[in-house]
Amino acid sequence: MKQITQIEYSKNQKKLLRLEKKYMCSLLKCFKSAKFSKLTNELVYNIQNLIKESVEFDWNKANPIDVTFERLIHYTIYSYFKDTIVKPYPSSISSDISVVLDDAVLNIDSKTISLVSNGVDFKQLQIGQHQFSFNNKTVKNWEYRTQLADYFENKPIINFILTLRYTQDKKGDAKGFRLLKTGDGEKNMSLSCVPHQSLSELFENDIIKNFKNFTELSKIAKSKLGIERYYLGSLKKDWSGNKENGPQSTNINVVKRILMDKVPKIYENIELFKTFRDEWLALDKAKNVRYKIKLEGTSNNKDKLSLVPCEANTARIEWGTLADRYDMDKLKWSGHTEWDLNNIQK
Repeated sequence: MKQITQIEYSKNQKKLLRLEKKYMCSLLKCFKSAKFSKLTNELVYNIQNLIKESVEFDWNKANPIDVTFERLIHYTIYSYFKDTIVKPYPSSISSDISVVLDDAVLNIDSKTISLVSNGVDFKQLQIGQHQFSFNNKTVKNWEYRTQLADYFENKPIINFILTLRYTQDKKGDAKGFRLLKTGDGEKNMSLSCVPHQSLSELFENDIIKNFKNFTELSKIAKSKLGIERYYLGSLKKDWSGNKENGPQSTNINVVKRILMDKVPKIYENIELFKTFRDEWLALDKAKNVRYKIKLEGTSNNKDKLSLVPCEANTARIEWGTLADRYDMDKLKWSGHTEWDLNNIQK
């Protein structure tokens, strides 16, 4: 859902809209500068040389630039905003870079994605629970719980995602690492602003398209709800290596019989349905808790199946939802911008 303009904005919403537009403009000036372009290209060049000079080409890192790109953003932000930074944001529940300014808390997450390994990520934003505060409505039976605070010391925490896009020769291999160029059909940089929690109603609480993954509830959450995980057996031992005989079966009746036997305490309240990734999900209707059938074990031998209480983690938001934004005077601006570093004027 894109931002609506047919309602009267509150005083606080107008303030937030002003701040989000203000810092989108400031960050674009910062990251589209000749200096940032030069530093990023130098970073890429140095990494390419390090990969080539590796004696046996044992770079052993699928994503060769994620850590160093984050360092570059830290350096850039602390240099650019040095006159208005009050202190670092103290909570670890935040994005990669989070600083307290004189009028807001700037929360910036860096993402480095490969066209070879993460092609789906080029089509939409992938964002974690600790990276934004938007209050989204239920998405296909999933209630989404963001973890980032909305204010700190009466200053709003405003959220941005800076993405660098690259390619490589093959998935999981650093060989051929390089920034995308015009001929690759994709821009190599983008900046996105994700609306603050207090602006949720301006998007009818609806910006999340679906979810990328589902993670196990914390021990505290499980204890609070009075729930547990259940062991369903071994794929090889109990079902002769044939998933159609076990809880991963495509036959819902097979799965129901196994759950009836293995989890009798909650079975009567269970409703089965498929996830976005075509995995079985079980809903405990009595406690409104969701479980997924998870394959576990060692890296070389994943054969143990469990019913794991979980929640939606990484959310997906379409670029178009973030692009068309309106300020306090309902003048249009862009909340998502893409560009090529190599096209920046020196």
